[in-house]
Amino acid sequence: MSTYNNDIRAALLEHVEAQVVFGDTKAALIVAADAILITGYVGGIKEFGMTGMLSQFTIVLLIVCLIILVAGLILALIAVMPNRRHWRASAGMQSLLLFSKIAQYENSQAYAADFGRLNDESLSNEILSQVYGKSRWALSKYKTIWWSVLLTIISVSLATFSIVLDIAVKWIRQLT
Repeated sequence: MSTYNNDIRAALLEHVEAQVVFGDTKAALIVAADAILITGYVGGIKEFGMTGMLSQFTIVLLIVCLIILVAGLILALIAVMPNRRHWRASAGMQSLLLFSKIAQYENSQAYAADFGRLNDESLSNEILSQVYGKSRWALSKYKTIWWSVLLTIISVSLATFSIVLDIAVKWIRQLT
């Protein structure tokens, strides 16, 4: 294998790893935003719902929005969970580039000895195995994040619509 090909493989591995990290960052931002929104929903329902400023229908819709938002929060939390398969170097997960496999070595010298036995082709295969595995992991993360964002958008849109509708109905009633 050429050095150029190995450089491309290493760069690809780094790119895929960066996408996993980017997904974790997105999910963490969704967790923070959803937590703030949940606090706002609960505070708003307590403050305005209990004082009778909001109609019963609007309060029910806001509670439904809160449930949808909590579902989105849970999905975002699932997206940032570590991949359990990496904790144990099970069959098919024996790559010398996998941190859980590296951690099984008794010392760094034993790991260095096994790593030193890799030829260009086997190192290339190790890198491509990691690229493939991390790509599947990233895709799984992004699918979960997509659903989380969708639920957050639905919740915020429905909550906004219900409050605006409530205000509009009360305003129209005052005019007549």
